[in-house]
Amino acid sequence: MTEPAQLRALPDDRRRVAPPGDPLTNARAFLTEHHTLDGHLLIAHQDGEWRRWTGRSWQLLDVEVLERGLYDHFEDARYTKTTARGDVDNDFNPTKSTIADLVHAIRAQAHIPAELRPPAWTDQPDGTAPAHRYIPCRNGLLDMDTRKLIPHPPAFFNFQTPPFDHHPTA
Repeated sequence: MTEPAQLRALPDDRRRVAPPGDPLTNARAFLTEHHTLDGHLLIAHQDGEWRRWTGRSWQLLDVEVLERGLYDHFEDARYTKTTARGDVDNDFNPTKSTIADLVHAIRAQAHIPAELRPPAWTDQPDGTAPAHRYIPCRNGLLDMDTRKLIPHPPAFFNFQTPPFDHHPTA
């Protein structure tokens, strides 16, 4: 006879997370693990829309995709609760309510002000020109004044990249 899933012993190496009542800590850990590259957040929320960095531009992201990722991340997670009798390990057991709390905390972390309109820098790298001087190309951002091509950084907030490369000899 097979044991029910909730009674089976689970490996000790399960993901450790903060308690469900601490969504900000859990949201930050989730973002760091799944949506950060070289210190840059790869998910954004602006004007009621979710966006994700695709390597060249910020494309729309369905909140359901984010929620699915949260369920996957937390489904086997455990947290420690301190009680009068000592520390007790508990399953996180994500629910609609805990996922909504996590989405809310992620929205706060990923917020981009409505005044920031593409093209714009969310965090302008040293030595770069103002965002309006760049033309996005498939192979990088072209500085219109210097004709220098730089790699696409996630700090460049844009929604479209044309399907053609910059050819310096053309």
